[in-house]
Amino acid sequence: MLQARLEEFSGGRRATLKDNVNLNGYALDYAVVDGDQVLCAVECRTGGMRNTKREAFDLVANLAMFTRCAESACLLLPESAETFSDAVKEVLERWQIERVTIGIVSEGPMHKLRLNNR
Repeated sequence: MLQARLEEFSGGRRATLKDNVNLNGYALDYAVVDGDQVLCAVECRTGGMRNTKREAFDLVANLAMFTRCAESACLLLPESAETFSDAVKEVLERWQIERVTIGIVSEGPMHKLRLNNR
């Protein structure tokens, strides 16, 4: 799913998708990389979210830190977490955090990715 849309995450550059990439001491779920350069840090949340503003704030803090070492960051959430996605978007806007994309992944056998580039 990410591999098929790699160009969107790499700004059209030739890049590869890697898992378990270390970004300044933090293990990313995935990263879109060009050589050693992390173009997009990808964080995945699959469930167990409390759907609180505090949790959204903590997650946005991580995403903001990722953008200090990578060109952009992406948060992938299941479609059952769209309410939480709205809370994350609100915090991103309030704190004026840019270069973060939220992706909603459909649940079921055929995963589809819908990106919100704020």
